[in-house]
Amino acid sequence: MPQENNNSNQDKRNYGLLKFAMIAGLILFYVVQWFGPGLIKNYKQNKEFQNIHYGGDQSALDASVERYNQAIMDIRHYTDSITNKNSSLHIYTNDTTELTASIRPNINYDVFNEYGFPRPVIQKNNAITAELNRFLKNRDSLGYNIILNTKKGGFYLKRLVNNNKETEYVTFSTYYYNSKEKDHLKELINKKNNYTSILQSKEEKIRELDSLQKAKIIFTETELDNQKIKSGLKLIMGPRIKLKDSTHLFYFTAYSNSITKEHLKTKLQNFVPLFLKKQDTTNCFIKEVTIIRPTYDDDE
Repeated sequence: MPQENNNSNQDKRNYGLLKFAMIAGLILFYVVQWFGPGLIKNYKQNKEFQNIHYGGDQSALDASVERYNQAIMDIRHYTDSITNKNSSLHIYTNDTTELTASIRPNINYDVFNEYGFPRPVIQKNNAITAELNRFLKNRDSLGYNIILNTKKGGFYLKRLVNNNKETEYVTFSTYYYNSKEKDHLKELINKKNNYTSILQSKEEKIRELDSLQKAKIIFTETELDNQKIKSGLKLIMGPRIKLKDSTHLFYFTAYSNSITKEHLKTKLQNFVPLFLKKQDTTNCFIKEVTIIRPTYDDDE
């Protein structure tokens, strides 16, 4: 009798489980019939949004963000190592105002801009990551741009690179035309067509005469030591420094690498005759300019 009772109880349990499974299956069937189309539609809409906005699914987005963050961290680490080694630069100048300098990796910053045509997030991340990695791979030759910050604005002054090429130097100047110079140039612009271009009218060119003028020349150490610029065109387009005119400010330093105050001082014996001729250099001096360490959005 006990055995028969056990079998009976087991049959009841099996029947109960079967009944429960049938009811659960029936409920699941109706749930799928009722909510399934909505769930599928929502899934499709979600995928469509991801493909349009992200340019791929969530896993592809996460991977692009991870690669992007790693490239950013690598750039920061290398940039900090450069600024630690180059905390300042020495410039021979007649500018007595406060000067600072900024440092920027020599990369194509267009990859960060949308220009009114937003890209999918993954595409943008991948483009920026590729450009940052290109710089990191070629960082010795691409180098870092140094922007000189003056009271008249920020100007690209030099580029720090790590190569075995001959040392180069740079002379940069800013100035305004005086009344006599402006009158003479206006006359030339009005008389000659070669002072205009397709993108600029004579009137626009004349108005530019009132704005700040800039000139720059890059030359080798051999040219400096010989006090002779090989390219006549480069010399013509280079700075014409007039120390008697208070609007004329100039900046002379090494272009492609760092230079100590003592080393720069030895180069003045060739620089002064080449660019300043017989002018009074009493108010010219070597200034140490601090290179500002880059800051990041998440810095505290």
